[in-house]
Amino acid sequence: MIQIEDISFSYKEQESMRFPDFSFDQGEHALVLGSSGCGKTTLLHLIAGLLSPQSGSIRVADKDITALNGGTMDAFRGQNIGVIFQKPHFVKSLTVVENVVLAQSLGGGTSSRVEAESFLQKLGLEDKINRRVTDLSEGEKQRVSIARALVNKPKLILADEPTSALDDENCKSVVQLLKQVSDEVGSTLLIVTHDHRLKEHFSKTVEL
Repeated sequence: MIQIEDISFSYKEQESMRFPDFSFDQGEHALVLGSSGCGKTTLLHLIAGLLSPQSGSIRVADKDITALNGGTMDAFRGQNIGVIFQKPHFVKSLTVVENVVLAQSLGGGTSSRVEAESFLQKLGLEDKINRRVTDLSEGEKQRVSIARALVNKPKLILADEPTSALDDENCKSVVQLLKQVSDEVGSTLLIVTHDHRLKEHFSKTVEL
């Protein structure tokens, strides 16, 4: 489902980073662990097709995404990859549910407010559906990000440090929620993090 081979990447005038090879089957859950600054977020952006590697191949859903570019990559990402960024990005003028419906529209599928509301309810946000995202706490914004990433039922879910700002109880809740909802939609779940608390929840890990 996802296969990484011989990947390297370099930011301008910086030393090239090389990443370990790994692969995971459809529906598996896995962690990419590493300390701050080791390239975890860079790797996530490479797998999401937001960056292009200098060398190697990245296969997602049997497609080598390193061969895609521009609108083709954007369309593939919208249909197959859900990304939960470390810092959420929303359209501030829209309500919570409108931001989730927008993700459906941009993903090329059918927009369904009912389905968007259903995902928000699963995440305990039923009383925030019609609020502006600017009115939410950081934890609530994170849960909206999860709903937005999952609403198109992607084949691959990528999460960047989803528990770094959470206490132990909420950390466990978010992990369980991500695993539960990814199972419901049949997605592969890949979390990049430096949070070693997550190791007890995952049997498959890649260390950078």
